[in-house]
Amino acid sequence: MKGIRLVTSAALVTAALGGCVKAPGAQVAASGATLEGTQWRPLVLEGIAVEDSGRAMLRFAESSGLQANDGCNALGGTWSARSSELTIALGPSTLMACPPPIEALARSLRAALTATRSFAHDGSRLSLLDANGE
Repeated sequence: MKGIRLVTSAALVTAALGGCVKAPGAQVAASGATLEGTQWRPLVLEGIAVEDSGRAMLRFAESSGLQANDGCNALGGTWSARSSELTIALGPSTLMACPPPIEALARSLRAALTATRSFAHDGSRLSLLDANGE
């Protein structure tokens, strides 16, 4: 399974196929620094450009808390990072039924988050990678 690519909101205009978009007001972590306090929006998921991510977002909250929206449901969970290793454990979520295109995005996003084992970050782009580095 291919991972998620993210980009800061400032780079959204110039990097339409970048990955995830950093939400306004969130801080960008420097390369090798913590992800804590950053918020992102998906732009590329499993190698496919996300044309309209809607409400989909991922926030690395303080104290290893994770707040997310898969485009359909709100999700909670935890995250842990060490060097370039990253583990995401999804927790409770709402259980709304959504139309097929949104549900497909939501399902893919949840699967990619669960499969995440590492990350790459260059200041404006964040890639969440699976065990195969994809």
